[in-house]
Amino acid sequence: MTPAAVDPVRIRNAWAGRISGCQLGKAVEVLSVSRGRGALTSYLRRAGALPLRDYIPLIAGTLVEMTGRESCRGHFCRSEPDDDINYTVLALVLLERYGLELSTTDVARAWLQLLPAGSLNQLKFSFLGIFLDAFLTPLSEIKYLDYNINNNCNRKESYMQVVDKKTAKKADGEAAVLAAITAMPAPYRAMGERLHAIIKASAPALSPRVWYGMPAYAKDGKVVCFFRGGEKFKERYMTLGFNDEANLDEGHLWPIAFALKELTAAEEARIGSLVKKAVS
Repeated sequence: MTPAAVDPVRIRNAWAGRISGCQLGKAVEVLSVSRGRGALTSYLRRAGALPLRDYIPLIAGTLVEMTGRESCRGHFCRSEPDDDINYTVLALVLLERYGLELSTTDVARAWLQLLPAGSLNQLKFSFLGIFLDAFLTPLSEIKYLDYNINNNCNRKESYMQVVDKKTAKKADGEAAVLAAITAMPAPYRAMGERLHAIIKASAPALSPRVWYGMPAYAKDGKVVCFFRGGEKFKERYMTLGFNDEANLDEGHLWPIAFALKELTAAEEARIGSLVKKAVS
C-alpha cells in the first residue's frame, strides 16, 4: 500500500472502534470469564440492559463494580488500559521497527521489552515461552508445538497440549505475581508482599498467577482469591477478593471482598483464616 492510498479517516475510525469495543466489554470481562455466559446475561437483565444498546450500566455491590467500575456507563473519563489495545499498538511498533519481515522472535522480545509488568496472563506468558524456545531450540526438538487448534477441543485442553514442562517453568506464576506486586506504589507494595506471604503460608496448595493484572492464587487452574492496590481503580483502600471457587459460604449471604487500609496482626490472622476456609 502506497502512502497515497492510506485514508486517515478510515484509520481513525478503525482505532475508535477498537477503543469503544474494548471499553464496552471490559466492564464485564472478569464476570463473564470467571462465572460464565449465564452470569453475564443475568447481570445485564438486572441492569435493564438487554438487549445491550449502550455501555454497561453499573450495579453496586457486584463483581462488576469491583473489577470493571471504571468502564461502566457514567463512570469513565478515559479508555482504561487493555491488553487488546496494547497488542494493537505493539503491532504498529513492530511493523515500524521490522517491516513485513518481522519474526516470532521479534514479537517475543517486544512483549518482554514493551508490555507493562503483569499484563500477560498464564496462557499468553506460555506462548511467549514457546516463541523464545523456538528461537533457541532446533525445530526437530520442539515436540510440544505439535497440536491442533482446530480440533474442537476446549481451551484448557489446547493449553495443556501447548505448554510442556520447560515452558511452564519459564512462565513461573510466582515470579509474575512478585513482579506485579513490585510494580505497585507504596503503601500497597508492602501490603501486597505481606498478603502474598500470608496466602502462601495459609494455603500452600494454591498456585500464584497474575489474573487481569492482579496477583491471584488458583486451585486446579481456577482463581480462588486475588488482591489489588487502590491505584488500579482510584480507590482509597486495597482490596482482597474471593471468587466463587472459594468455600466461604455462610447461609444465604456472605462477603467476597474486603477493603484493606492497614495490615496489623489482627487483620493478618483473619486473612489467614479466610484463605484456609476458602480452600477447605
